[in-house]
Amino acid sequence: MERLAIKFLSEWRDTLHLIGPLRTDFGSVDSGVESSKCEPCLTTDDLIGRMKGIQGHRNSCYLDATLYAMFVQSTAFDRLLERPANKDDIPQYREFQRLLATEVVYPLRR
Repeated sequence: MERLAIKFLSEWRDTLHLIGPLRTDFGSVDSGVESSKCEPCLTTDDLIGRMKGIQGHRNSCYLDATLYAMFVQSTAFDRLLERPANKDDIPQYREFQRLLATEVVYPLRR
């Protein structure tokens, strides 16, 4: 098992060398924070064009597409943004909920 792990790490290191160093400057355009609730887009003109959608990073396209589909033209999942925390939620629940609403969903709907 140890030899397999060493082989894997060695191959991973070689792969990283091929794709270059990890970038920290990914996505130079900041969509900002939208603290006011925004309703879904009503026309396709609001959805088409430059700087629309979510900028992906390191294979996040699945999450990006899911969030876009859930929130941009629908209120079906808005309850997730509004539900009060309960005792079974993680300690970071309110902060995560706030970030999802103000830095992902509402800016997408602007």
